[in-house]
Amino acid sequence: MKIQNGTGDHSNGDPRWSRIEREARWALDKGNDAYVLELCSDLVARFPENVDVRRLLWDARVARNARDQSLGLFRTRIRRFVAESRLSGNRRVKHDPQGAIVEADRLLALDPHNRRALLITLEASRALGWLETALMACEKLTECRDHRPHDVVIAVDLYLQLGKTTEAVKLCEGSMLRFSGDPSIRNALRRASVRRSMTATVGVRSESADGF
Repeated sequence: MKIQNGTGDHSNGDPRWSRIEREARWALDKGNDAYVLELCSDLVARFPENVDVRRLLWDARVARNARDQSLGLFRTRIRRFVAESRLSGNRRVKHDPQGAIVEADRLLALDPHNRRALLITLEASRALGWLETALMACEKLTECRDHRPHDVVIAVDLYLQLGKTTEAVKLCEGSMLRFSGDPSIRNALRRASVRRSMTATVGVRSESADGF
């Protein structure tokens, strides 16, 4: 089965993907994260740039991780430690970004919120031009309790690159509560607000021209 990606990152309305996504979401709702993990792991191996698959896989991993933590599985903690110790880091990102993503993904399979693995996924995806995948990794970083102003700024830059000005503004406004004194957040909010206003102005002019 081939799932087409309209911009390199998305499934572009492929009906087969829509069916897979519905089935996977239903399985997650029923607590069958094992099925979703198996399905999406296979799809990610074949379509590594598809962010829709990665989002589903991440949700399934979070569900499994929450269950494993509640059970206190010692073996999972050991595997997580080993996987983190094997991360190559920046050199792999520079010379083999796709391999770096695969490597980081092994750790994310055990620890979906691992900061180091998310950072590697972010930088490697940017190197490959997979902006939606980079944004997803950055969004997950900003959802972590220990996230930093720099994470927010990078997410805003990616939102703006992708034309998602409203999302950029919302992220900045929410981050101002946490990082009220940080100038980088204020600057990011200013940039995002200006870009959103410019986009809205262009849209109004276009509608006026069409009406004329």
